[in-house]
Amino acid sequence: MRSRILGLLTATASAAALMTFASPASADKTDKADASSVRQGGRGVHRQRVQFNQMFPSRNPFYTYNGLTAALSAYPGFTNTGSDTVRKQEAAAFLANVSHETGGLVHIVEQNQANYPHYCDKTQPYGCPAGNDKYYGRGPIQLSWNFNYKAAGDALGIDLLHNPTWSRTTRPSPGRRASGTGTPRTAPAP
Repeated sequence: MRSRILGLLTATASAAALMTFASPASADKTDKADASSVRQGGRGVHRQRVQFNQMFPSRNPFYTYNGLTAALSAYPGFTNTGSDTVRKQEAAAFLANVSHETGGLVHIVEQNQANYPHYCDKTQPYGCPAGNDKYYGRGPIQLSWNFNYKAAGDALGIDLLHNPTWSRTTRPSPGRRASGTGTPRTAPAP
């Protein structure tokens, strides 16, 4: 039971990050965004944006600093609890995992296509209705496996089990990100 709960939480976090990591307004428009952050007293935000750009110089335009901060805003406790050291370790671990899964924020989908058919656990009562090869890794955390697509879709109020490509081709509106409801929008092509 504990592993299923952990799986549900992981799937939900993965899907939320997947759905919100890409900025709706295209790549970082640093001049405008930085001016805005300075007006809000956010010189630290500018520094963080510069650091993000330095950490991922060859990233796919799908991944943006604005998208990262939007995704993380859905989890107010993330990097906001514990000591300063713990908060930094949490952020570093997250960014290291995302960087590893995406080749430095270059890839949006899993690159090893030979693995695609292996992510269908046919022992699940709902099976793999989209097809055995449709539950491969997608997004910054590489959401994969039919049971994770189901759990993430259930948590977000969308049917990712029957339509796993929805997570790659559409993004929920800002209200949907938080509540699991709303009208999907088409994401930029990878």
